[in-house]
Amino acid sequence: MGRRGRCAWLVACAATAPLALLLLQCGGDGAASDGPDIALPERAGSDGGGSRFDAASDSATTFGLDATAPKPACDPSKPFGTPVRVAEFSATTPRSTPRLAPDELSIFFTTNSADAGADLSMASRSTTSAPFTGEKILAQSGPSNDNDPMVAADQLSLWFHSTRNGTADVFVATRNSTKVDFGTATTIATIDQPTTNENHAYFRSGGSELWFISDRDGPAGSFDIYVAKRTGATFAVPTRVAEMSSGSQDWQPQPSEDGLTILFASDRDGGTGKLDLWIARRTSVAMPFGAPVPLTELNSPAVDQAGWLSADGCRIWFSSGRETADALQQIFFAQRPR
Repeated sequence: MGRRGRCAWLVACAATAPLALLLLQCGGDGAASDGPDIALPERAGSDGGGSRFDAASDSATTFGLDATAPKPACDPSKPFGTPVRVAEFSATTPRSTPRLAPDELSIFFTTNSADAGADLSMASRSTTSAPFTGEKILAQSGPSNDNDPMVAADQLSLWFHSTRNGTADVFVATRNSTKVDFGTATTIATIDQPTTNENHAYFRSGGSELWFISDRDGPAGSFDIYVAKRTGATFAVPTRVAEMSSGSQDWQPQPSEDGLTILFASDRDGGTGKLDLWIARRTSVAMPFGAPVPLTELNSPAVDQAGWLSADGCRIWFSSGRETADALQQIFFAQRPR
């Protein structure tokens, strides 16, 4: 597929699967007294808050957290505060699907421009309260459209999807140390299929699982969520996650490392506009997820794409076209109250 410039919301009615996906992709605080004091990013206009869970159920386990671990630096029963655009990233360049390293010092995302199409990008910062700087395009980007980079928990593998082979496929690049760059990216034989599209890869190190979306079991361009377990050097045959999938577009799954919470985007009924942010939870990895609920306090009438939720559930990063009438996606941040 050729490279493109800015894109609008066309995925719902696009005629071809790769284009349907990429039209949107390119667009598109103090700790509790008995827990660690985590420094949170200070963003003007962010007043704290949390996702819309059942207020009567507020245990750590319910919210995808280990009940024996230190309490998070927020109240997980509260909604997220007002999301704000991350000011250090230019408002004139489309950036989408931000995903952070576990230490929150590196951020990975898709950048799009009129002359360069979709590329894999990253930026870094010295502390969690500092702005991100040094934005750069990763060497794994090529002349095709390359989208949605993320690093595994150990930061030794980089995952993304690309149209370089004709359809959208999941790619991975690895390294032996965080002090060196990632190597050449390769596809995964048991995940990628020659005539379907596999996108939005997210590797959960805690369960050695690869989460992604695919249109393999439905009409071209209609995406559901899948998961595949790592078996040695490869992955088992992927399984469709029935409780997370619908007749609508279900995109960008991001499971928590403990496997009890999952963030994703969907245009299913019950949302605010086009693609919206949704979240689901379960009490055990042996159980299916419960019914997903929309993050109403974060969603807008525009396209809202899922990004990254911190391990303690206190901070969320996502992208949205709310400030540009969907002409381009921008990175936003919100947090729950202390």
